Amino acid sequence: MYLDFCLRLWATLAQAPTGVPVEANPAVSPPPPPAAAPSLNFIQYLLMAVYLLVCIGLIAAVVTQSSKNEGIGGMLGGGNTQSVFQGKKSTEEMLGTATNYLAVSFIVLSMVVSMVMR
Repeated sequence: MYLDFCLRLWATLAQAPTGVPVEANPAVSPPPPPAAAPSLNFIQYLLMAVYLLVCIGLIAAVVTQSSKNEGIGGMLGGGNTQSVFQGKKSTEEMLGTATNYLAVSFIVLSMVVSMVMR
């Protein structure tokens, strides 16, 4: 019943208006031209470019990480404890740090873009 009502309403709205054409009736003014789409300024383009780079970097950082496969022991802190005592960071740890920074940047830039593009 609801679908039938929606289809009838859609068919009614989709019909072309009938009656006197606008050109033949001088009392009816023509519709105004459509408003131009707002153009973006340089700062907005720059912000969107940085946002795009952060998005691509975050995707790349997440995809290149290897899975830990530690199970429940890794969640409880019984995972790789020897990496704590190493002097130099491994590639995996640097990639994890980069992922954290990119994720925070993504969240902050998402909020900034939503406020600037209004």
